[in-house]
Amino acid sequence: VGSLSDCHGRRAFLVATSALLATTPLSLLMIQISDRASPYWYYFSRAIQGLVYSTSMCFTVLADVMPPKMRSPSNGLFLAIYLFGNGMSQILAKVLSHLMVTIVAAIVLLSACIFIIMVFRESLPEEAKRKALSNRREEGNNWGKIILRPIRELSIINRNKFFRLLAFVSVCSAMTHSSDSTLIVYYMKNQLDIGYQTIATMFFFKSLVGVLVQMFLLKLVIGCLREKRSLVLGLMFGAIHNVLWGVSSTQTGIFTGLIMSEFAGLHFPILVGMRSANVGEEE
Repeated sequence: VGSLSDCHGRRAFLVATSALLATTPLSLLMIQISDRASPYWYYFSRAIQGLVYSTSMCFTVLADVMPPKMRSPSNGLFLAIYLFGNGMSQILAKVLSHLMVTIVAAIVLLSACIFIIMVFRESLPEEAKRKALSNRREEGNNWGKIILRPIRELSIINRNKFFRLLAFVSVCSAMTHSSDSTLIVYYMKNQLDIGYQTIATMFFFKSLVGVLVQMFLLKLVIGCLREKRSLVLGLMFGAIHNVLWGVSSTQTGIFTGLIMSEFAGLHFPILVGMRSANVGEEE
């Protein structure tokens, strides 16, 4: 997807990712309305979102328009806005029915798709686009090169020790975040018997802390510790909050871990910024 967006621009792929995100609430709406609808539609809608990952596309757009030194703070600002929206969504869960929440989510995502089509300007620099198209033309109709292109593009991970370490940290971070975000809600509900309203409130305050961390603390920490030490600090917070979740058997302990997880979020915009700052514009 990255190389295709280099050739054809970011705008079309942002439209695609918004449309794919909208399939999840639409599939949930179908399941809620019809008793005959299979839940597999929901799982399918979640699976196809990986075809064009929305967060990666947003970070790519930021890398197009921001200078290297400002990419980590700008990524943090993007995450702050994302977390603010996530916090507001918890209020919807408290005041609306499950059906109305699904309808609102579908409307918002479809509206985002229309907004990108009508308002969003292409961010890909023309020079980078010309280089990408030139590289494609050099490949011609050589099916061997076309098939091996993804492997060749991924070889950047093995360029040097720095990229190998970043790739390792990225994989570990993604695995941990994915399992945490999925399992913690089930643990709170099924093991600690915390009600959905209380869970929504806890996630609301968690998101507000995340907004403050990304908007105010991130730039201050980078200014004092630089990116490398800031990355280590964020990963340390990640280890601490996972230990808290592992040993806590009370609502207070889990809530403390949720707050700590937002301080662990320091590492993510730094990680993305470090990757984008150490590759060429055509990569």
